[in-house]
Amino acid sequence: MINWQKPVGKWTIVAIACLGMQVTGRLTGTALTASNQVRRVAQAFPEKCAIAIGDSFVYNEPATSGQRIRILGGSEQVTLADEGINGWIAISSPVKGFVQIKDLKPCGPIGECRAAKQSIFVYDRPDSSSRKIRSMLTNEEVIVADRERNGWIAISSPVKGFVQTVDMKTCQGGDRAPGESTGRCRRVTDIVGQGLNIRALPNTESDIIGSLFPGDLVMFKINPPQISVGESGRQWVQITFPQEGWISQGFPESESSNLKAAACRE
Repeated sequence: MINWQKPVGKWTIVAIACLGMQVTGRLTGTALTASNQVRRVAQAFPEKCAIAIGDSFVYNEPATSGQRIRILGGSEQVTLADEGINGWIAISSPVKGFVQIKDLKPCGPIGECRAAKQSIFVYDRPDSSSRKIRSMLTNEEVIVADRERNGWIAISSPVKGFVQTVDMKTCQGGDRAPGESTGRCRRVTDIVGQGLNIRALPNTESDIIGSLFPGDLVMFKINPPQISVGESGRQWVQITFPQEGWISQGFPESESSNLKAAACRE
């Protein structure tokens, strides 16, 4: 006797696997289109890694009507769990769920800001003997269009072309679009681990009045912030968002910081 009482979860998997297929097993035109879309999405996110473009939601199902289970902070990294289809893609970390593909960008330098270390040329091909399209001044900024290959980087702005990797540096202000001002806003980095305390005064003996976690946005009271240095050399800055108080941005001799640049509307 055949048992038709199949688990719902199993049928869901079968239904997804058979999306766009006829009962006879032949692939329909709809499925061919979906298959091509999956390939395009997979190519857009190499190494199963993506970054949130801005604050966005993680849902428990691939629909905005689903339950919102977490907010992704801008520039927060996620691990992709499938190839994505119909505008949605599954993620396995920092939490399992679904996010809209339009809210993600690939990990790596694509779309990031770089600046010229010195006066250089933009070429029409990744070859110094090719045509020079444009000259660039020292510290002039570009948008990266592709991953570095053989010592060259493709750029999409201020003009499409190629520049040599050795001539480029990270833009001042870090994680931002070219020309975008970070103002008073910063974002908490992963270095804080389990959390960053907000204190009433700039010292570790002061009352803890709140806490922050990696990816949280903060706003300085003034820009540049007035820095208070503790006895151990720890640097403190005063914030007004998400609440008034003092937080440690780390130690000046350290190569890492509790805060990184972030753009927001003030």
